Amino acid sequence: MTPTDSPEAILAHAEEPGFWRELCPQLHVEDADFLHGQQPLVLAPGTAREVDMLVRAEGHFSLPPQAFALPLERMAALVAELERRGVPPPFCFAYDEFWSLFLRMDALLQCLLGPGYLRLPDLWAWHIDPGQGQTGWPPHRDRGVQALFPDGSPKAVTLWIPLTDATLANSCIHVLPAGADRLYGKSDDQPPPVPAPSARALPAATGSVLGWNQALLHWGGPSEPQAPPRIAVAAGFQSGNAAALGHPTSAADTVPDLAARMRLVMQQLRKYAHPLAERLAAPAP
Repeated sequence: MTPTDSPEAILAHAEEPGFWRELCPQLHVEDADFLHGQQPLVLAPGTAREVDMLVRAEGHFSLPPQAFALPLERMAALVAELERRGVPPPFCFAYDEFWSLFLRMDALLQCLLGPGYLRLPDLWAWHIDPGQGQTGWPPHRDRGVQALFPDGSPKAVTLWIPLTDATLANSCIHVLPAGADRLYGKSDDQPPPVPAPSARALPAATGSVLGWNQALLHWGGPSEPQAPPRIAVAAGFQSGNAAALGHPTSAADTVPDLAARMRLVMQQLRKYAHPLAERLAAPAP
């Protein structure tokens, strides 16, 4: 394996644990002992209740850097290396550490979604390089009104974790709070014009946790050419008391094997019409 390998050649080995271990020996792949050691973070008293109230009232929340006890700098470097090789950043989910980020948020997710919540197939990773004129995704809702129960509580939420500082200069997350969005929770989920006067920027230091219910309008803000890259990962979860909002759902306290991880990544690449997914699906000449 060399830096000149094509993405197709690299991904031909994507279901081989040894391939990923060689690429980044400092991270873990299918290491049961490592995964079993990932205990949920203990939140400060009142934090979970406060977050629950914020999500109901405004649709989103933001927590300061958490004590993940994971090598976030090394994880960010791995995403950057994938990007350099032309491999889509979501393939970082080959490594156990990226699943561990969300395993450790169990207490918070239980508060938001209740016991027995499920992991959705939604997962993604970003390497946003302002020097290349890149920004995050345009305004969108992850699922819209179907992500809310009739009382306004969330059926589904997204957690978004920056592995490098997300700033006003490198396309940090922006949101339109629920109370300022005339279409929030309505059957018509077309986004209103943005920028809106009530739009809110959410700069976030490395290791922070941002979250929103999947009806919230959100987007990546503008970037400035001199800013450093913004690297982040996200995953979606849903209440176990609601019909499945995606397929496949899975128990959130388990981690799929490598082959299943790769299937999920490819599913997401197809969902977002990533060029690599289209190239891999094209018939051989």
